[in-house]
Amino acid sequence: PQLISVSKTVHGYLQSMLIDNVGSYDAEKDFTNVMKALYSTLVPIGISCSDIGKYYQATATTATATGRNFPPCVTSNPSTSSHMFSSHTLANYDPTTSSTTYTSTIDLDILQIKILMKMGEHIAASWIYESGRHSFQTGTTSDILNIVNYQSLKQMATNHDILHKNIWYSKYVDYMKGDNFFGNSLVSSVFSLSQEELNEGYQGGGNEDTARFKWSSISQHTEVVSKTLQYLVLQPFAFGLMYLAVEKCFDESSLKMKSQVWKKKGGDEQQSISPTYYIEQIWDEAASYLIGSLEGQYDKDDEISYMYSDDYDPQFGFGLYALANTRCNQFGTCSTYRNMPPSSPGRAKIVSVYRDLFYTGKNQIVSLQCEELLETTIKQAQRWSLVPIIQSVIRYAIKVEELKGG
Repeated sequence: PQLISVSKTVHGYLQSMLIDNVGSYDAEKDFTNVMKALYSTLVPIGISCSDIGKYYQATATTATATGRNFPPCVTSNPSTSSHMFSSHTLANYDPTTSSTTYTSTIDLDILQIKILMKMGEHIAASWIYESGRHSFQTGTTSDILNIVNYQSLKQMATNHDILHKNIWYSKYVDYMKGDNFFGNSLVSSVFSLSQEELNEGYQGGGNEDTARFKWSSISQHTEVVSKTLQYLVLQPFAFGLMYLAVEKCFDESSLKMKSQVWKKKGGDEQQSISPTYYIEQIWDEAASYLIGSLEGQYDKDDEISYMYSDDYDPQFGFGLYALANTRCNQFGTCSTYRNMPPSSPGRAKIVSVYRDLFYTGKNQIVSLQCEELLETTIKQAQRWSLVPIIQSVIRYAIKVEELKGG
């Protein structure tokens, strides 16, 4: 579960060599490649060669005697194609502030939670939900939200101030019978089950007074938690940040536009920063949550540059883009690409709309067009975000209809 967030390709290779096809594993032939693959994942998960150390038998004499060649542990700078250390561009949007490289990786938390839950490891999944694992916070937004080190999905799901800045959120609260943190309630209902209750539930045992999801299967638990985090936590929080940017925009517009000098944290170097820089940062972070790190990058023609790579899977991401790209082929709303078979997943036409709104909003912040930011950009973005959601509702309604009597 840790390695798949670094590289789907490396994870697949190691799983094939060490689990799926372990019977055909040749120690003399395959050992070096397996070790090098493992070494390539160390830096992205925060481990160095010195942390691992050197196996005491890994000497020239031992290597000769056993027929194995222990390759030296060598780590390099993070690859630009590594999900955890993807370059600054997010799909087709280029942030102008620096923190989104880390904030966008919150989707890796959802990915690992989903993997762990499929394995029945609900407790380990709950730890990632509560404490965070990938989305390291730096800069102004972390100060505003009082976040230390890592952003967690639970912090998002229980942040009353940010969630309620989203003007749609109160409608969800009313629908959920006044539960201000309905996303957290749904997720916690699954995580609160004891291992005994989980085991009984999977076998069809237990009684009706146990937790609401006890009778569900592992796959159902996984879907409840992952989909809740995607659409009832991450998206409302991201739009809440956009409304926070509007508030800050109106505050800043009461001041005279002038350049200011700020001291960089941790150093004496000074640089001139626009008065709107921190508002831009809030906006970029909101966009990073909606896009996510797993989406990769699009090329200059707006095509998905990882389309033919093993590391790109349109159903692998968890952001708004990923859902739109997954549904577009099912509803005929994909763009037309060169040399791409019609059956291949593509980019949804609406993704260009999202991109344009992100750039428009950024320009409106810079020029302090706060009213336009609210009325013509954020509200439009929220409306357009419903398109893949509605497509999903239709798709699953049809699938449920097909299951009747089956």
